[in-house]
Amino acid sequence: MSARRPVSGPKGKLLSGNLPEFARDPLRFLSESARSFGPVVRFRFGRTSAFLLNEPDLIEEVFITRRNDFIKSKALRAQRRLLGNGLLTNENESWLQQRRLAQPAFHRERIAGYGEIIAADTERMLATWEDGEVRDVHSELQRLAVGIVAKTLFGADMHDRAEQLGVALEAAMQVYANRRGLARFIPDWAPLPSHLRYRRGIRDLDATIAEIIHARRARDEDTSDLLSMLLRARDEDGNAMNDAQLRDEAVTLFVGGFDTPALGLSWAWYLLAQNREAREEIAK
Repeated sequence: MSARRPVSGPKGKLLSGNLPEFARDPLRFLSESARSFGPVVRFRFGRTSAFLLNEPDLIEEVFITRRNDFIKSKALRAQRRLLGNGLLTNENESWLQQRRLAQPAFHRERIAGYGEIIAADTERMLATWEDGEVRDVHSELQRLAVGIVAKTLFGADMHDRAEQLGVALEAAMQVYANRRGLARFIPDWAPLPSHLRYRRGIRDLDATIAEIIHARRARDEDTSDLLSMLLRARDEDGNAMNDAQLRDEAVTLFVGGFDTPALGLSWAWYLLAQNREAREEIAK
């Protein structure tokens, strides 16, 4: 950090540290800790120490200014079985090279085209809703996000295959969503039913991705989607991504494109339902 400062945090229990409090209500625990202990809070989860940063300058220092001085967390590195060595889990010079290769896929003109797909798919979803219906909003929004990321990443003709990816990813990610409390310390190789589903989900995922990449290489044409851009990307030495790199970036983009947006939108709808004033303002 740019200046040394004493770092404190909630005391926690002798063996488990702050793990029980965090497991009961993570959002509340983190929010109360930030209010009580300031811009840097120290936690202990068993034998592992963790820090919460609540100041923009400190976050910038970790993620940008001194990014090479930090490594990804154990929890994120544990996701490499699923995400491989994509941008979310990659580090240092390898990360920088991959980022440069992927950058053209996110130019302003490309993003504008993705916006048109998002708007069109959202309008089609809303057209199927009727007054008085009861719907599972999160399921609807997740299905919407899967359809959108399928078209922007793989193209409209791969929509059915991309839905299979959504199923495989959901099965794999559910394992980590349920790993709270002491379950976090159970190794992945333990033959638990959830771990077996996780490995099966990743196998299905890899097989589907491999088929999509093989088919796209055989076509050898620019279809204006993210996968097409990644296939055509070259670094300063003229090198392209190999199949393993393409797989890892495709999975990372797919996870980031359907899971986080669906969760964020679901919470936004929930909060709007609690706030009539904000809801009416948006509807104007």
